[in-house]
Formats: sequence, structure tokens, C-alpha cells
Amino acid sequence: MNEFVEPHVRRLVAERLGVGVEELVSDVSLRDDLAADSLDLVELAMALEGEFAIAVPEHILDEVRTYSDLVRATSLLIRARCEAEARGAEPPERIWVRIVPAAGESSGTLDRTGWLTPYTAETIAEDAVGAGRGARLEVTVAASTEDTGLARVRDDFACLGERGILVTVWREDENGVPEQHPPVVGGATTNGRPPMTSELLNLLTGVPTAVTVTEYFGEDPWQAEDLIASTRKDGRRLGDATPAEQIH
Repeated sequence: MNEFVEPHVRRLVAERLGVGVEELVSDVSLRDDLAADSLDLVELAMALEGEFAIAVPEHILDEVRTYSDLVRATSLLIRARCEAEARGAEPPERIWVRIVPAAGESSGTLDRTGWLTPYTAETIAEDAVGAGRGARLEVTVAASTEDTGLARVRDDFACLGERGILVTVWREDENGVPEQHPPVVGGATTNGRPPMTSELLNLLTGVPTAVTVTEYFGEDPWQAEDLIASTRKDGRRLGDATPAEQIH
């Protein structure tokens, strides 16, 4: 398997460590010869996980010394993943993640995509917590994701609600529009429901557009219902709902 894996590993190592592919000989030391530090190796492990849909445990990463060690470890992890799938184990889900920091935090929005391995889930959770209480973690899974896979992704991040992180997990439809967008209770996601859509926004953007209301700040509860009513098919402006519509 090494001959098929090695070119991909070579490309990733060269990109992540900023070295030439010609430097990646079998016995070159990642730390001593290529000056890779712990953060470099963590980012390299995440890149390998995203490329091959594998989980790179920390203890394996600690054992890697040379480039050939890395190729060998990657091949073994790929083989283990294939054997697990052959036994009926669920493969990791492909996800798209956005972390929006809490108001007042200096960090910017973080976007990430890849396979949801245990290591990736842990890293995403740490980044979300680091964004501060009140931060938003938005996770999208592919349209092909089964209900069991969607539930598994929700479970992976449900504990963040206790840390003050607003988590939403949804599944795209075939047009790339969120198909399920769960309401938020206590900061974590629960039951799924279709998102609201706005015909007016569809006309303005030229693509199907989902409208998500995660929080409402105001003293008039009718304004929130007004917002919901304005997303119906007649495409009226925000603020045009009638009182009768507001109380439904």
C-alpha cells in the first residue's frame, strides 16, 4: 500500500512543513532535519486525517521520527480503517465547520473542512471553547449522510452546550441548502426541523437561501414572530406581518 499512499503523504508534508519534495528521503528526521515542532506535527496529522479519513492517535504521532515512519504509520492506519469498514463499522462523516467567536473576542471566524475523526472532533471542540462563551459552532454534513451519522455528529459536540457554546448541526440537501436545522436548547442542538426560507432572499441572491434565527434580542416578542412570518412564500419585507400572523 505504501507505493499508493506515499505520493499523497509527500505532497502534504511538503506543503505543511514548507520543504521541497526532494528533501523527503526515507531517513530524514521530521524534527531534527526538517525543524518540525509539535504544532507542525499536529497540523500535519490533521491534514492526513482529512486526506485519508483516518484518525491519527497522539501516541502514534509521538512515535514518528522519520519520513518513512510517517508513511508507514499512515499506511497502517488506512489499512485499519478499511478493515473496520469491512466489518461494518461506520466510516467518519465529511463535515464543514465554522466557528464564530463570541462578541468582544479578538479572534476571527474559523472555517474548516475534513473527515470527522476523534482527533478532529477534539480539535474543533477546543477551538470552539477557545472562542469564548457565547461563540457559535456551525457544523454541516453532506446530503448523503444517514440519520444515524447526523445523530452521531450531534452527539460529538452536544457537551459544548455546557461550556456556553451555541452548536448547530444540519445536513445539506442536493442543492447545498441546509435540510435540517435543529433548534437550540441550552446551547446544544436537539430535534431537527426544516429551516425557514425566504423567497425574497432567493430572488436577491439567485440561489436557494436558508434563513436561520438562532437568537433574538429585543423587548417586543411580536418582532420575532414578525421575522418568521416574513420568510413565507409571499416574500414580504421584514416588518410586514399582521398581528394575526404574529400570534400563530
